[in-house]
Amino acid sequence: MTSANGTTPSQSDKVAAIDYLKRLKAGEKAERPDIHDKGMLTEIGEAEHMVSLACGDLSRLSLMYQSVSLVEIGGKPRWPLFREVVAEEESTPAGILFTAIETKPVHWLWKRRLAFGKLTALDGDPGMGKSTLLLDIIARYTTGQPMPEEEVALCGPGGVVLVMIEDDPNDTLRPRLERAGADLSRISYLGEIPAGEIEGIPYSRPFNLQTDIPLLIREVRRMQAGLVIFDPLAGLVGKASPNDSKDMYSVLNPLAAVARVMEFAVVFTRHFTKFESENSLYRGAGSMAVIGRARLGLIVTTDPDNEEVRVLANNKSNAARLAPALSYQVTDDEAAGDERAYINWLGENPHSNKELFGRGRGERQGVNRLEIFKIMESANRWMSIEEVWKILAERDEEIEYENVKKTMQRMEKSGQIKKGGARGKYGVPSVPLVPWTDELALEASP
Repeated sequence: MTSANGTTPSQSDKVAAIDYLKRLKAGEKAERPDIHDKGMLTEIGEAEHMVSLACGDLSRLSLMYQSVSLVEIGGKPRWPLFREVVAEEESTPAGILFTAIETKPVHWLWKRRLAFGKLTALDGDPGMGKSTLLLDIIARYTTGQPMPEEEVALCGPGGVVLVMIEDDPNDTLRPRLERAGADLSRISYLGEIPAGEIEGIPYSRPFNLQTDIPLLIREVRRMQAGLVIFDPLAGLVGKASPNDSKDMYSVLNPLAAVARVMEFAVVFTRHFTKFESENSLYRGAGSMAVIGRARLGLIVTTDPDNEEVRVLANNKSNAARLAPALSYQVTDDEAAGDERAYINWLGENPHSNKELFGRGRGERQGVNRLEIFKIMESANRWMSIEEVWKILAERDEEIEYENVKKTMQRMEKSGQIKKGGARGKYGVPSVPLVPWTDELALEASP
């Protein structure tokens, strides 16, 4: 390449100029190289002008680079440096050949339920003992004990990073961990981040998945942790909306990438939505992106035959077939003077997921509220209880009028539907009185 003044620039100047153009294109702040060749300086100035026009939009900046690289004068590139930058990028493979990808088996922390390097969602209503259940798992992992229904431990002992923000670490978490027999020296509590002082009194803020991943990486390394727990997820996502798919992917994708590289298992908890669904994957609150990004899904509910018994079911697995459901109870030894809660595992539960969450369970719990809401939303008018019942009865002859009546009355009291139009008529509120989730929109769409 000959410069505008007829001289041939040094190769080192050319390398420095191209490197500067690449760094600008990548959105990096770089110091302009000490180059005096007029041709190179013209291209550098053009690149800097493009950066100002792009206003931080790297996709737009990339298109500008491609456009100017194609300009020719007399069959020669008008902007030779741009041409080389774009040509080099286009010759670099964007993907990886599978022949270069190493095959490896799934490494289980708990067979078919928790895997190293993968995200697991644990969904359930408050009061089901999700946190106590997780503390039991922590105790087993930190001491190298088998998980429930396993004869020998698949791994461990290992370290844990615990991010729980609803239970006090002093009067709840530590006592329950001690009762479960955990090795406290292997557990780091990262639920609270120091945030300063008020009148000499220190205060803290919750861990934030949008900003605190570097802290998590540091703590995982320090503890040699193989398990990280976030309880509950919705309180740890910063300014992101749990109901927005883009927000949730932006939060969970970096976490999933770090977990895969560092090979630690992640469990995060969610509460149930206000709406029942026969598909247990729709029961967790927030965007479908959350359960979609998780590779494994666990869900807790009550046993249909015994309300004193809880059930831990496996409702999603991209790594193996589903694990059998397990029964458990949250109990204590209050009679002996010990009020610390712990988990009493009761073995495999005989019910299928369909029986626990599907049509059979729906009949025990009454008419499905989401189904009623969808009927009324589709009608887009005031409807009587009898009208709704007749539509439901066409689909299921066993549905009783009184069950529909009671369900719609409960829905009206909770603000999910409202009375109006005429006596005994109900309709969907034009402005919902309760927050609607992405799952409702997904199921209601044609």
